[in-house]
Parts: sequence; C-alpha cells; structure tokens
Amino acid sequence: MLKKELIFIIFLLSIPLSFAIYNVSHSTIDNQVTLTYDGNPPFYINIRNDQNIGDFGGYLWAKTNLKSFTYDMSYAINPSKTFYYGVKDSEWSEISDFSIGESLNQECVSLLNNGLPSSKIDLILIPDAYLTIQEMNDFVLTTKEYLGLIGNEGLFNIEPFKSNKDKFNIYYINKTVSLGGCYHQSNTCDYNQIEELKEICPSIDEVIVIFNNDHYDTQYTHKAFANTCNHFATAIGHSNINGFIFNPNQLAHEFGHSFGCLKDLYFTQRYDYINPNWPNIDVFGCPKWCDGETLIPEPNNKGCTDFQTESLCETADFYPKCEWFPTLNKCLPLPISGACSIYYDESTCIDAYNDLSNFKCKWYPLPDGYCGIEGGIFNVNLNCNEDYGCYQGAEGLDGYGPEPTRDTIMGGMIEMRFDIASHTHLLNLLSNYSN
Repeated sequence: MLKKELIFIIFLLSIPLSFAIYNVSHSTIDNQVTLTYDGNPPFYINIRNDQNIGDFGGYLWAKTNLKSFTYDMSYAINPSKTFYYGVKDSEWSEISDFSIGESLNQECVSLLNNGLPSSKIDLILIPDAYLTIQEMNDFVLTTKEYLGLIGNEGLFNIEPFKSNKDKFNIYYINKTVSLGGCYHQSNTCDYNQIEELKEICPSIDEVIVIFNNDHYDTQYTHKAFANTCNHFATAIGHSNINGFIFNPNQLAHEFGHSFGCLKDLYFTQRYDYINPNWPNIDVFGCPKWCDGETLIPEPNNKGCTDFQTESLCETADFYPKCEWFPTLNKCLPLPISGACSIYYDESTCIDAYNDLSNFKCKWYPLPDGYCGIEGGIFNVNLNCNEDYGCYQGAEGLDGYGPEPTRDTIMGGMIEMRFDIASHTHLLNLLSNYSN
C-alpha cells in the first residue's frame, strides 16, 4: 500500500504545474495599445468601457498564442478615452485600465505611456520654431521617427533601448513656440522658456528640443548638440536645404550624451583632455578594460602643433611623425593608424621608426604601393576583456575606444548599435528603472 501511495505522489509531482496569468502590463502610442503578459497559451483578451471583464460584449474579444497583443482603438467611441481590460489563460488577470489619444492637458501630449512617472524615465520633446499647424504635424512626425515609434530606425529600434522601451514615458509639447534657435554654438537658445515648458508635463527627467532649421537659416544646416550628463539635448528636424540628409539615429547619439554621459567616438587629428571616468573611452592602454603591457609605446607627438613651417614639421623627431597640411598651414600629429602613411617609397618606409622595437612600417607593393603598419597593428593592448580592445581616436588622439570602428551610434551613426562599452554602461543605467 505504501508503495502505491509513493508512486501516486511521484506521479502528481511529475505533472507540470499551471499558473494563472501574470506580469500583465500595457503601453500606448497614440490610439494603439500593446498588452504584454506571461502564462500558458492560448490567451483570451477582453477590452471594454466598464469593469465587467469576461462578460458578453465590450469593444474587443481576442484569442492569441502570443505573449504580446497590439490593437488600434481609434474606432472605439468612448468620450472618457479610458478602457478596461483583462487577460486570461486559466483565470482572468486583475482588471487594469489604459487611456488612448490622451492629453494630460491641451499642451502636454503623451506619446508613450508605460506607468507612473515616479518609476519611469520621463522624456519630453519640445518644438523650436514649428509655428503653423502643418509645421507642428511635421514636428510630431519627426519626433516619432527619431524615437523609432515609426520606421525601422531611431532610438527604440537600437539596443539596449529597444529591450527597455517599457521603462520610458514620452511626452511632447503641443504648443507653437520659438526658443531662439537651440542648435550647436547658438547663444540665443532660451533656456528659461525651456524650464517653463518642462513644467507643463509631469516629473520630467530628460529634455530634447527639435529645432526647425529652415526657420532660422535657409542656406546653412545647423548641428544638433547635447550637454553631457545634464539631461538636455537637441536634434534637427527635416530641412529643405539642398543636400540635407535626415538621419533618424541622430537623436540616439545626442541622447547617449545627455542621458548616458557617453563621449564621441569620432576620429579627430588633435589631442584633448580625457577624463578616465567617462564610461565609453579611456586613456592609452585602456586600464578600465585592459591589463598588462601595451604592444607599442605611448605616442609622444603632441608637440607637432608647435611647428610653424613645413620643414620643421616634417623633420621633427616624434612618434608618430608630424604631417604638414598646406591648405590649413598647420602641422598636425599623425595618429597611430596613420604613422606610416607619409612615406611614399620602400626604403624610407622600412627605415621609419627603427628605434622602436615593437613598431615597424612595412611596404605593401600592391596595388599601387603604400606604407602601412606591419601586421596592421591598431589595437595597442591585447590583454583586454572579451570583445574589447584599445583603439586610438575617441574625443581626439588622447582617447581610446573599445572597438576599431568609428561607425557606431556614438561615432558616425552608420551602424545601428552602440559600441560595447557604451552598450554596457547604458544597460547598467537602465537597470535602475522598473519595467
């Protein structure tokens, strides 16, 4: 008898346990609602204008095996714009509600609502010089492109923001205002007015101004900018200026500065101060993510800019060498990656930097003959964390990034991804907010 009872108990324990629906949440964009949930499919969804979830009727009954459900509620006649919903697998979830197409007031419009402001990153977008109804429509469209709410690019189509979209509430100011031109090197941007506009929406953490370039200039395209770590950035709207190309990932770059405290990963032929606390760049050798000795010595050519003539520039005893730029009438330091590029014949190429044991130039005869670094060494330290390296050229020649490319979001914005150091830092920041 005991044996049978034991077998029966083991049999019961082997049966998969079925739990009721859980982790039910929603987000809204304009008139669309997206419900997410966990449980055992199939799932039944009921949306209605009262709390009688599960009763006959309502605006929507749906059945799906997916753990996410999106529906356009624009057809629903509901003056209150408040809808109640429940999701069921074996049991109905607790009753929840959402609002669509809502304005918190006439001047603050919600684009993305994921919950209480106290637990989310609350971002506001403010128009600068969108002064007609058509221009305001253009502003809203541009905002959605930049955020990735429409199209395949933009902030919420790029990791780690894509997987953490539910940690944001997004609002925009529905008001025609001119802020004086909030673009790079402008001294007329009205920051006091921006502070007043922030107060229209609840508990704002991050501010982005989108400026109408064509209102301020019909010949020149002004640049976006962001103040690192101070939660303020700007982006340019669509422009009719000849040659202008709209980049929907520009806002992600500027937001990386203002929200993420990230620095540029551009290549510039200058030396500049590098703060080792900046999360995505480091000093020579990259001690934040690398150990041990570097493959090559640290460059010592900061003094190149002191030479005022071509002859002094090109004969200076520095590593890497200096290069004279006649169009600029300047002597500039060569980067490590270009240290050998100024030699145009085989003998001088091979003899260059003979006093450095770990750094050699090599002559490559094909296709047209050029002088390059032997072995193609650009990574100055191989003793790094997995997938990390140490590559010169981040905020100038004094800064080093973790990857050889300069095309990621904090660089040229050609690749739709953040470099590994930026991605890791952003992920840590976002982990401080709830889903």
